[in-house]
Amino acid sequence: MPHHPGEMNEKRAKLLTGLSKGMNLAEAGRTAGYTTRQAANNAFNRMKSGASKSLERVGLPIDKVLRNLKELTVAKKTERITHQGIVMSTYEDPDNAIRLEANKTALRIHDAFPRPETYETPTETTGVSFDLVITDPEVAKEFVARLAEHRARRGEQLVMDEAYDEDEGRAGPDEPL
Repeated sequence: MPHHPGEMNEKRAKLLTGLSKGMNLAEAGRTAGYTTRQAANNAFNRMKSGASKSLERVGLPIDKVLRNLKELTVAKKTERITHQGIVMSTYEDPDNAIRLEANKTALRIHDAFPRPETYETPTETTGVSFDLVITDPEVAKEFVARLAEHRARRGEQLVMDEAYDEDEGRAGPDEPL
């Protein structure tokens, strides 16, 4: 029996559960009982279009949702200074946790996050990347050795791209020593 867009059934619930556990669409579709990736993709797209209509029916059209999201990007929280249970003073602080989540949500809406299948190597999907300049070669060797040892104890691989600065002391290629 065909389902209306957005209407939930057991198969679609299993599909969403698989996706929420980190499976890709093909894996989640197979687990849910869809015979092909395309069938799972069609079901997912129908749910998405139906969800938008359902939100509009309950008074949450996309423009209202986006306005609310925009307000959350500047969320504040009230802090209280108390002494022996008595509020002595209050002040507002940015609510950075809410602001961060609101901005992540906005970026997801803009499809600004790369999809995992577009990463070239597993190291690009996790970890931290930074530039570090150590001017003393001995200190640099000790730092790298300690960092590699720490990562190895955690079962992680240290990925490094190091380069020797031949223009030591210069801020740029055109500046004199």
